[in-house]
Amino acid sequence: MNKIRTIANPVQQFSDKRVAEVEYFDFDFTGDVPNNKDIDTQEVVVTVVSGVDASPSSLLSGSPLVTDTNKKKSVSQLITGGLNGVKYLLTCNITDEDDNAYTRKAYLTVRT
Repeated sequence: MNKIRTIANPVQQFSDKRVAEVEYFDFDFTGDVPNNKDIDTQEVVVTVVSGVDASPSSLLSGSPLVTDTNKKKSVSQLITGGLNGVKYLLTCNITDEDDNAYTRKAYLTVRT
């Protein structure tokens, strides 16, 4: 069973992830995107903050999943692997049906 980690603030620190873990990380846009608007596009981008990883995008497994109801607006991304000791920045960018853009960011450190 996969875990889901939720982030509510614009920049947050997810708890450390182990190299072997495969988990969903959740970016919560509830309260930002109006209830009567749908999430239209979504992407998650990974960059390295500290340490070395020549291929940080390899953490992303599959496409982001969208939860878009009147009560919750969020994007979840399945994250796998990573290199021990590397701190990553996960940036989730979305637009709503009116092309309004929203961003959530979170740091994620990978450990053995």
